[in-house]
Amino acid sequence: MKPYKIPGLLAAIVLTMLACSLIPSDISLPDASSEDATATPFQEPTATMTEESLPAGPCDNPLFPVRLGATWEYHIISDIPDTFTRRIVEVSATGFTEQDVFQSGVTRTGQWACSEGNLIMLIPSGGGFASSVSGDNIDAQFITSGFEGITLPVEIRTGDSWTFRLVYEGEIRIGEIRSPGKNEMTLNCQAGQVETITVPAGTFQARRITCETIMNVTITYLPDQPPMTLSFTSIDDSWMAEGVGLVKSVSTTEGMTATTELLSYSIP
Repeated sequence: MKPYKIPGLLAAIVLTMLACSLIPSDISLPDASSEDATATPFQEPTATMTEESLPAGPCDNPLFPVRLGATWEYHIISDIPDTFTRRIVEVSATGFTEQDVFQSGVTRTGQWACSEGNLIMLIPSGGGFASSVSGDNIDAQFITSGFEGITLPVEIRTGDSWTFRLVYEGEIRIGEIRSPGKNEMTLNCQAGQVETITVPAGTFQARRITCETIMNVTITYLPDQPPMTLSFTSIDDSWMAEGVGLVKSVSTTEGMTATTELLSYSIP
């Protein structure tokens, strides 16, 4: 059984690479007017804009109010309960950065690009994955190497469907062993009806969005061995209210369910 111990550890480490990687300088932004989302060059923000100077256009999505300093507090109901605060900490003319700070001490950072109100996830903050792994004889770091599609369209009607794909690549080191890895994440989403949802923060009219999340993780353990591929699928139901954002989500993975509910929010 010894040969399987390190590959199992590698797989666990790769799965933690999904949230806070670095963005390479040549990443592309899809054109919101094209269904095929053909890419145009994406430029890193050169300066942070203040709330007063921020134009309404690029990030003005009805279901996700992008405002500098906007804050949401959530609790997670699962086998490992927790509470976290999500805050928009930076906004530019081309995107924004959000940060989740958990009561358990974990911090995640997510980065998004914006195009005519369409939101494109470059580095996801949600999903329960850490940014990097480091420790005695172990370190790993992944980067976003490509994406296709739009994560949250600016206009959503009942029955609409869309797909978003994100690719991560990097290297994991355990002792003297260096193993390249790759993660391909695909979201297949469909919009449901507007429903009445009650959570601790209040009662909202919220659009239900159901996404199937497919992750294919490939790890090359040793040069003389074939790559090891692991596949995971989850079903995520989210309820998003106009002018408020996410008010509730239910995620089911491998028979395990986690529910996230809005406790309070403040939007400048």
